[in-house]
Amino acid sequence: MNFLSKNIIQYRTGCALRIVPPSRISLWPNFIVIGAAKSGTSMIHEVLATHPEIFMSRIKEPNLFMADGARDILGRAFKRGRSDKQLLAACFRGYQGERIRGESSQAYTHAPFWGMEVPQRMRQINPAMKFLFVARHPVDRIESNYRMHLKILPERTPLDINTWLESNPHAIAISCYAFQLERYLAYFPRKQLHIMLFEEFLRQPQENFSKLFSFLGVADHAIPEPLPRINEGRPVQANFSLIAKNKKYLHSILKPDVVHFEKILGRKTPWKI
Repeated sequence: MNFLSKNIIQYRTGCALRIVPPSRISLWPNFIVIGAAKSGTSMIHEVLATHPEIFMSRIKEPNLFMADGARDILGRAFKRGRSDKQLLAACFRGYQGERIRGESSQAYTHAPFWGMEVPQRMRQINPAMKFLFVARHPVDRIESNYRMHLKILPERTPLDINTWLESNPHAIAISCYAFQLERYLAYFPRKQLHIMLFEEFLRQPQENFSKLFSFLGVADHAIPEPLPRINEGRPVQANFSLIAKNKKYLHSILKPDVVHFEKILGRKTPWKI
């Protein structure tokens, strides 16, 4: 049994969160950036907000579709204890009827540790929901995740990525893109999911955003130049070199998932695993 299967069983039997039936409020989003973490989602959120037909949530990472318990744990203080109506009002304050109401919460693709109930709840609220998923080389994403932990939790993060991985299996799960996306494809057709590759949109940002605008059914739009730089990691003194045992372990988990992800994507990725 691999670590994903083990943790899914543990989640479902030990700490599954109650699904709270959605209230019928017109301001629920109709477009979600669901991840992946450390793949440029904050920058993409800001760029999308510059389009005149798109209103992106004023709050990044609102976790609107999380069960209440998870939202309170993951949320900053201003989110805790707020009802759906209160949180939606805060997210979409100033909305004036734009075609797209969007939000971005990368925790939606943190299964099996968070959000197992999210795709089902999204389906209950809006079966026509559209999604964006941004993927980058899965090992690069793990390294970036580690850099973030060094930045925001320096006192709790070991100065060696190998030690950190031992206590952070969720970082590997987030890089299992096919595993994350299959949960959504069980409730939504593939045509409602748009996938961007991080490496490609950095090389050709306008082309990739134009494809995204077409997917969303809005007019093409010139994006800001240069792209906004958000949540960049600062240089730190730490060991980022994976030992042979961990390289082999990651390869055994990530390689099969990349093969499956490429089937969902419909083409090969440029990644070497």
